[in-house]
Amino acid sequence: RAGYAFASAVRAKGTGDVAVVDDILAWLREAGLTNYVCFRSDGEPAIRAVVEAVATRRGPKELTKIEYPNLMRIETTPVKSSSSLGGAERYAQTLGGMIRTLRMSLTERLNIDLNATSLAFNLLVIHANFLYNRYQVRANGLTPFEDQMGHSYHGKLFQWGQPVLVRQPTALDLPKMDARWIAGIWMGRRPEAGDHMVAVGDGRILCGRSCRALIPSEVSMKDYKESIELLKLWAKPAPPKYLAQPALLKHLAKPALPTHLAKPALPRHRMQ
Repeated sequence: RAGYAFASAVRAKGTGDVAVVDDILAWLREAGLTNYVCFRSDGEPAIRAVVEAVATRRGPKELTKIEYPNLMRIETTPVKSSSSLGGAERYAQTLGGMIRTLRMSLTERLNIDLNATSLAFNLLVIHANFLYNRYQVRANGLTPFEDQMGHSYHGKLFQWGQPVLVRQPTALDLPKMDARWIAGIWMGRRPEAGDHMVAVGDGRILCGRSCRALIPSEVSMKDYKESIELLKLWAKPAPPKYLAQPALLKHLAKPALPTHLAKPALPRHRMQ
């Protein structure tokens, strides 16, 4: 009803990407869909496998709605009936356009070509979905976020891929002479926790509440150039060491990280 959307780039079809089910469950919590829900999908085996995996994680299929309030009902659309999923098809078109726009903006601003198999691509997809939910006005005059949450979104945003400074969550516990702010690349906000995601190293994301733009100057030029080089590293195809790991970055499913860096972000090659 509210149009609160979900999108994620996956490495493999079906349940080959073990993190996609966790991401969907986190989205259900974020959207307030914690009770009885109905999932409708087409008959493609890969999509059906993901839906059934989500249903298994939410509760036994054999129980009724009254006996088990977290039960999911699964529906499959008729063959060659794309109109049965018209809303989802239209959303996929809109999101694809937003992803292309963000990617082209990055190329024009910093002359960096983002590869679809890179570490950063999944975060770009998540950011595009984040923007859609909070700024795409629907026919009722409300954004999906306003319709779902009852208020508009007022969080501070930066351009995706912009060099920034993020305050360390452990800043107050650090020695007095240690730096409180770390230079990195802004990769969006975590939808559930709302904090900033900043790439601060090879495969490392620091989540923090305070963030500000890194303006190139005589003082900050070194940090700015290093941040641009870091973004180029994230935009390249992912190294094999990341592809060999079974788990992806699960920032959607986790609460705000108070002290530590998140796990390495791995690429997801196909749109699910």
